[in-house]
Amino acid sequence: MGQRYVLDAEIIQELVKPIERPIPSGLDVMGVLGSERAKEIQLSKEENQGWKDYPKEFDRLRDKFGRLSDKQWMGNMYQGWLWTLKGFLEPFGEGYPSFMTNKTWVEKDLNTALGSWSELKHDTILYGKQSGAEMGGAGFKEVVGYVEPNIEVYEKLLWLTKFSRKNLSARDLTIEGIDMKMEEFEKLLDFLISCSIKELKNEELTIEEYEYIQVYGGVLERLTASFAGDYLRWFEITSETDKNMAVIADFHTIAPNSYSQGGYMEAGVGPAYEIYVVVPIGGKLYLTRGAVFSYHEFISDMRLTDEKWQEMIKEDKQPNMPKWTNSFVRGGKGEIPYPEDYE
Repeated sequence: MGQRYVLDAEIIQELVKPIERPIPSGLDVMGVLGSERAKEIQLSKEENQGWKDYPKEFDRLRDKFGRLSDKQWMGNMYQGWLWTLKGFLEPFGEGYPSFMTNKTWVEKDLNTALGSWSELKHDTILYGKQSGAEMGGAGFKEVVGYVEPNIEVYEKLLWLTKFSRKNLSARDLTIEGIDMKMEEFEKLLDFLISCSIKELKNEELTIEEYEYIQVYGGVLERLTASFAGDYLRWFEITSETDKNMAVIADFHTIAPNSYSQGGYMEAGVGPAYEIYVVVPIGGKLYLTRGAVFSYHEFISDMRLTDEKWQEMIKEDKQPNMPKWTNSFVRGGKGEIPYPEDYE
């Protein structure tokens, strides 16, 4: 399969200069796509100050891709995915819950965007030209839940799903049952949008909506597993690699020279971490628990496979997450706390 131009590879290629700045970062991509926090991190790093033209090239690319219209972003599925990630890169202002309007949440969303970008690179590693230099269970006495009200991301995901379904059908690439599964995912996104609008209007959700939030993870699990086979349950998938969410992809090749032995710049997703957030529900504050990506970026002397990456994580040999994630990530494992009135 011939490799194709992909927008983020151009960003990485243009922000690499032999000797002066041979090592790029996923933060380059997110910064050019609009993240002020990513730009701030990159411009403050000592290793990026060896190339005096780096800030100028960064701003040039940000201006270039900032001029793209929504129609251009929606030109294909790859760019549509990047367009969806842009919804994580803008800070939230007045009218949003207080937990979403601080610097820590900005960095959490940046981490989420990078985690999803890692999966994009993993899924398209042979396509895109690389740059070089359970369902709930017993309930609580009071069933409540909360949807992170990021309407822009949900709406773009809804467009991307419909766009994917339309293009698969137009090219006669649909497989049995996939249309119905994608329609179900579209209904799920409609539900998230509806809940988000209510929350931003300070309207309380219905009991039925709270109950659906409780089984939301199970719905996603069933849909995901169904792509491996109809009526297949997650634990019935035979490949341990496929059951593990940890994936990795090399997105840049570093050529050997007199200053470096070379290597491969890797972007990887590790296990999901638990995230605890205080949210307003029905005039009260609740401590809620959800899940968040873990993102890793490092140089490897070999191209890592998913199997090797998962083995590194199992043996606790994976590199640390970027330092800027320390604002919302705390190391160490502990027992999951359950309320005393859990039945």
